[in-house]
Amino acid sequence: MVMGQWLNLATTPHTQPWPGMTESESVLTPFQATAARIPEEIAVRLKDRHVTYGELAQRVSRLADRLIAGGVGRGSYVALLLPRSVDMVVAILGVLSAGAAYIPLDPAHPPERIGDVLHDARPALVLTHSAVGDVEAAIPKILMDRPSPGSPAAGFVMVHPDDAAYAIYTSGSTGKPKGVVVTHRALANICVSVADLIGLRQGTTLLAVTTPAFDIAVLELVLPLLCGMTVVLADKETVDDPAALAELLVRSGADVMQATPTLWQGLVERHPEALSGVHAMVGGEALPPDLATRLCRFAQGVTNLYGPTETTVWSTFARLSGSHTKPPPIGQPVRNTAVYVLDDQLTAVTPGEIGELYIAGEGLARGYLNRSSLTATRFVADPYGPPGTRMYRTGDLGRRNESGDLEFAGRVDHQVKLRGHRIELGEIEAVLGTHPAVARAVVTAAPYNGEPVLVAYLTRRKAPDDQDLVRELRGLAARHLPSAMVPSFYVVLAELPTTSNGKVDRAALPPPGPEARRGAGREPGTDPERLLCDLFGQVLGIDHVSIDDNFVDLGGTSIVAQRLIERMRRAAGVEMPLTELFAMGTIEALAANLHTLPAARPSLIRASRPPQSGDDL
Repeated sequence: MVMGQWLNLATTPHTQPWPGMTESESVLTPFQATAARIPEEIAVRLKDRHVTYGELAQRVSRLADRLIAGGVGRGSYVALLLPRSVDMVVAILGVLSAGAAYIPLDPAHPPERIGDVLHDARPALVLTHSAVGDVEAAIPKILMDRPSPGSPAAGFVMVHPDDAAYAIYTSGSTGKPKGVVVTHRALANICVSVADLIGLRQGTTLLAVTTPAFDIAVLELVLPLLCGMTVVLADKETVDDPAALAELLVRSGADVMQATPTLWQGLVERHPEALSGVHAMVGGEALPPDLATRLCRFAQGVTNLYGPTETTVWSTFARLSGSHTKPPPIGQPVRNTAVYVLDDQLTAVTPGEIGELYIAGEGLARGYLNRSSLTATRFVADPYGPPGTRMYRTGDLGRRNESGDLEFAGRVDHQVKLRGHRIELGEIEAVLGTHPAVARAVVTAAPYNGEPVLVAYLTRRKAPDDQDLVRELRGLAARHLPSAMVPSFYVVLAELPTTSNGKVDRAALPPPGPEARRGAGREPGTDPERLLCDLFGQVLGIDHVSIDDNFVDLGGTSIVAQRLIERMRRAAGVEMPLTELFAMGTIEALAANLHTLPAARPSLIRASRPPQSGDDL
């Protein structure tokens, strides 16, 4: 056998997407060169406001000057607690210009979660907005929405390629989030890779929809500004409403958008015509075959992407076309990357066999912030690379198919991917276990209505009764965990099933029973209530739904929500924002407010644009 055939996938030759950029440089080099070349062109747009490249470069320099004067520099970390905004873009580039690394946080996350990250990272300061609210008092703060003193700095601090550029916090199995430290070398490598792969160029537009706390956001907020593109920022309310997002996609004339399958599902279900002329970058979770087929039908181009945070955003890509009857492949490695499919002895498996995916190359992160032992466990010596190189053990299973493409085949541990978020089930279990009435908590992911949902299994120490305990646990989880990590179902058991060696037998855990998915409350009394009960039952597969039922409590998921919203649009002629569906509460409350919702929007027809020479978008 030839080892290289399935150990190290050769990448195709790559061109340089912008002058002067190499893997050893900071991304600031092409940004400053672009800003100097096209200062009057629009760099970032949000609603009816925009900043040009020249204005953006000046704001970045002023912030960097202020940070440097405050003692921030190489080796420092700066937390960014900001909404999707121009200030977020300025903050990222300003921190990098000062030689420091940024840590993006989501203001929508629970305060306890934000506090855990700040306590672990110990940043030099926090860049935030006055409207965000209080953060840890011991950490100095700069309010980005307040006037800043000082004049533009002369340039930016020179960094080493192995200096930290940012740290992204992901779910941790110990109950606390952990920070992944990504270097300038790794960031530059993925920027060059994706720019070349998608064909990004000056004069095109990217619609940015991702929370900055998700690692793929760096390719939306930084990469386009190296290429002379315009970044159109979608605020959270727009992203949560597929109809509004489709309208923005058309109005902005976006050429490319990157999103998880869940977000693409909402657009395809309701406004597929908005995808015309758009290159769809899809990643963050497994891409269902039906969605892949529909994206290929409506979008101008589709690229399926795969990669853990620890290997810098994306590690493999697959260009998709046509119809798909099984999950599409994750394809080939990006530039300067090797992907191995190995058994538990670190020996390569033969093509077609399943093994664990290991990733090596320029994209590897430095490791975990302040966690050297965990770094040593996950980033191990690469027996197939040059001496001294490492590879990352992903915990993902995969195989090489007959065409030589990689296929994703699940997880080897108790970590799952839901709606693009990588979730350590142990973190949820740790939070639920803090309730004094819980003796043991085990969380699993189970398929329900076409999407995995989180199910918490509990044993009790004492009162309250089951219903009160579940209510209290929902509140506990909501206070300490991001919404994607709050279980949909709670099952109270007398005892947990165990294997012969005394471990929890997760395979023997019972599925949530009918009582967990069926309403037991009041019957509908009005036409809106009857309509909603009927629609809820149709999409959730439940025989009986009451007006006291809640979409989430019945097991509603984001993909199912898109189906429900589309049926409401057709049956009731209204546009229901996704956030309101999840936040409204009971069917009774939803029915009472049905008349306040906006009328259904007409179909969106995207203006066709003539193809340009060399157009890869």
